[in-house]
Amino acid sequence: LSAGQMANSAYWYDDLCGAWLTSSWYMDTLPRWVKEFNKNGFADIYLNKIWDTMLPIDEYSESLPDNNPYETGIDRTYYVFPYNLTEIQMKKAQKQKNYQLLNYLPYGNNYTKDFALAAIVNENLGKDQFTDLLIISFSSTDYIGHYFGPRSVEIEDTYLRLDKEIEHFLQFIDDEIGKENTLIFLTSDHGVADCPQYLKDNKAKAGMFRQSYALALLKSYLNALYGEGEWVTDYLEQQIYLNHDLIEKAKIPPEEIQENCAKFMVITYPANMVRLEN
Repeated sequence: LSAGQMANSAYWYDDLCGAWLTSSWYMDTLPRWVKEFNKNGFADIYLNKIWDTMLPIDEYSESLPDNNPYETGIDRTYYVFPYNLTEIQMKKAQKQKNYQLLNYLPYGNNYTKDFALAAIVNENLGKDQFTDLLIISFSSTDYIGHYFGPRSVEIEDTYLRLDKEIEHFLQFIDDEIGKENTLIFLTSDHGVADCPQYLKDNKAKAGMFRQSYALALLKSYLNALYGEGEWVTDYLEQQIYLNHDLIEKAKIPPEEIQENCAKFMVITYPANMVRLEN
C-alpha cells in the first residue's frame, strides 16, 4: 500500500516461509541481493532466541504486572517472560518452522530493519542527485499490541527495543548518506485499545461485542423481513458483508437492506460501531 502502483519495487515479509517477497507487478524475479539476503536465514536465527525483557522487569514503570488477566498472549498460552521461542514452536507440534510467530515478536522489527539496510546498500539509495524514497513499516508493534494490550510489559519492551533499532538505523543513515542529505518522517496508522475488561474493572463504561450472537439475530431479522436466505456472507473487522447476488435476485434495493441492517445493529447494540461493506 505504501509503495503504490508506480514504485520501482515493494517487498513484504512472507510468514509462511520466513523470506522477503514481491509480486510480478513490480518485477519478474527477485533481485540477486534479495535472494542472498533470504539465504542468510535471519528469520531462523531470531526464532531460536529467548525473548526476555531488555531491562530488569521492575523498571517497566509504564506497564501492569507481567502476569495479569488482560492479555491474550501467544497462542492463548504464553503471556509472561521469558519466552523460549524454540519451546513455543515445539509445543505447537510444527512440522516446520513457525514463521508466523515472528510477527508477534520485537524481532520482527529487527528483521525489517535488517532488510531496509540491505536495500539501501544494494540499491545505492541516496548516492546520486535524484531523490530516493524508502518507506519502512515496523508492524510487530501492531501484532504485539493486539496479543498483549497497551499496558503490557511486552509492548513496553517492544518499544524500548524498537527505539534502539531506529537509533541504529538513523546512525547508519548519518554515516552512509549524511543527515544533511536526508529527510525523515516518523508516523503511525493507529494505536491499541485497552482490554474492555480492564476498563470495566477500572469503572469505565465498556463491554464486549459478541459477533456470533449479533449476526445470528441479524440473520433472523433479515429472514423475517425478506424470506429465508443467506443474506449475510461474512463479518470481518467490524464490517458486515452482504450477499449482493442474492439481493439482486430478490430485486431488493441495496440501500434499503443496508439501511435496515444498520438500524437493527444500532438499536440492538447501540454502544458498538458497525460498518457496512459493499
